[in-house]
Amino acid sequence: MKKKVLLCGLIAISIVFSACSAKKSASGNSAPAPAAQAKMDSLSINNSNNTAETAKAAGVDTKASAKVEEKKIITNASIYIIEDDLEKLSQAINKKTQELNGYIESEETLENKITVRVRIPADKFDTFMSYTEKGFSVKNKSISSENVTDAYVDNDARLKNLRAQEEQVLSILKKANTVEEVLKVQAELYKIRGDAEALEAKKKSWDKQVDYATITLNADKKIIVAETKKTIIGGSDFIKSIGKGFTNTSVALILAVENILIFVFSNIIVLGIFVVAGVFGYKRYKKYMKNNQL
Repeated sequence: MKKKVLLCGLIAISIVFSACSAKKSASGNSAPAPAAQAKMDSLSINNSNNTAETAKAAGVDTKASAKVEEKKIITNASIYIIEDDLEKLSQAINKKTQELNGYIESEETLENKITVRVRIPADKFDTFMSYTEKGFSVKNKSISSENVTDAYVDNDARLKNLRAQEEQVLSILKKANTVEEVLKVQAELYKIRGDAEALEAKKKSWDKQVDYATITLNADKKIIVAETKKTIIGGSDFIKSIGKGFTNTSVALILAVENILIFVFSNIIVLGIFVVAGVFGYKRYKKYMKNNQL
């Protein structure tokens, strides 16, 4: 009986030690789990941040594209005018342009022609066109418009992305340790800034064209041709016309005789030589003919 009790005790102790050993072994195998989990969590957070930044950047593009933006319309017009007083026309155009808060971009003035290019705020375009049509003799006009909304939104999104890239490259530049790394990062930074400046210039150009419509005015001076009228002369006017005609004819004859006399006396020596030569030649010819008859 004692042997059985002792055997049961040994078995119980063995089971307890086995359980403790298994527990310790399990505990030893699971110890690194928190560090690994932390590392995974860290990577997950980083990836989540990167994804969030990417989504944010993509969200800017999508939002810019999806958002109903104000339409960007570039408006141009050309007007042909014929007026008597071009200087007055030029003064009137300049005055009206200033009243509408516009400006003269260029003006060329010739003797019978002027060309004026004005920039008018887009919301005052119709007002200016109505003014020219009512105030001047407009012969021809043409109006054109270009919708650059899609290109403008795309340009703006690309510009924002480049600015975001610039910030990232600047943060990388602060962490560069060697000269080679600094040079490489700076080269990339200069490229990004160059692209961004080009997009910025295009955006400003579009803004200027959208905000101010361009109107080109070509004006020619009206040429008045005097009409010739033929009337019948009668009565005392007829007598006066005859007297005037006789007087004009007499004066013309006197002037002609005067000119002949002036020519003769001014060239009398030359004429004398020609007369003597002519007489001598005639006598020689006459003598020659007489000898041949004999």
